[in-house]
Amino acid sequence: MNVKYLGIAVSVVVGAGSFAATAQDTYTAGVAMGRLDPSTGLPSIDPNDVGVLAGGAYTLPNPPFTTPVVNAGQTFLADVPNSGLSDLYSDVGYVASGNLGTVYIEYGMGSGNVFTSLWGGGSPVLPSGNFADLLMFDVGNATGSGAPLFPIDGVDIGSEWVFSSARQRLYNAGGMFSDTAFTPLAGLPQPVATHFYFAGGFDFGTLNATDMNKVVWEIEIELVPAPGALALIGIAGLAGRRRRR
Repeated sequence: MNVKYLGIAVSVVVGAGSFAATAQDTYTAGVAMGRLDPSTGLPSIDPNDVGVLAGGAYTLPNPPFTTPVVNAGQTFLADVPNSGLSDLYSDVGYVASGNLGTVYIEYGMGSGNVFTSLWGGGSPVLPSGNFADLLMFDVGNATGSGAPLFPIDGVDIGSEWVFSSARQRLYNAGGMFSDTAFTPLAGLPQPVATHFYFAGGFDFGTLNATDMNKVVWEIEIELVPAPGALALIGIAGLAGRRRRR
């Protein structure tokens, strides 16, 4: 099966130390409609080709909706047009051991309905007048679009980090039907240093053909010591050699 996927995860190189995020660390999670650029096959970079409200579900920073919390489990997202909770949930967490970590991202439908039920079929019209053909998932608002309703708030890693590997698992009513490795594409800006951001999406054709109702991304990362920390390691090594002499 040829499953079309578009994913982006970007890092910056500021900070040092170990994972700083705790169970109290928040992140924003969003879902939006977009359009594939016919010339590149990638999401259009025109902000008018992204309809945050068209997806019908994403988080709001103020009551009665709360921002999801890392490692807190499933959080149902806001159905903005109807001022309630949607059937769509997000779940983001991580585990770390030494200088290695795994960031876990899940989007799914609480009722088990398919993703296409979010917009009731057809192709919604975007602000640009183009028809949407892409459903996009975002952690941290990596593109910087959608504010103020969808603020920029990624997962606080607390250190420079680099991508190691990733897997994408797709589910429908029958269970997991696809488990593949992938490499996130570079290109999106990262608004805040030492934070983790992720954006991915599926075209309508893939969603209709597979009856997807859940997607899970597991992304392995490696913490990188800041230059100052590396210098201290070098000094410690020199001191050790002197003592051995």
